[in-house]
Amino acid sequence: MVADQARKRYSGLHLAARGAQVQEVLDRAVAALQAVQATAEAMRTQAHAHAWLPPTWRDAIDAVHRDNVRTLAQLRARLQGVAEGFAELPVDPALAAVEPAAVQILA
Repeated sequence: MVADQARKRYSGLHLAARGAQVQEVLDRAVAALQAVQATAEAMRTQAHAHAWLPPTWRDAIDAVHRDNVRTLAQLRARLQGVAEGFAELPVDPALAAVEPAAVQILA
């Protein structure tokens, strides 16, 4: 275990900048999750509206969309954990308030 005195400290500005970047990605993940949930519900409704569609096909359609929702929900949870991790890092008010270079986010 590392002694508290030996832990690296960060400037508040550094943590705020990284926290904002994580929040941006988290917001995008939440929007994607909402879109995937809406798509899943629409596809479920459409699939169940067709009585001629075999139940196994309906189940397969549901499973694909359920997996997509689960995957994005897990990603959102991991990103939330990253945000919480940044929030818990130790701050050293004596450090210069130098904003770190932005991490490039690919579209």
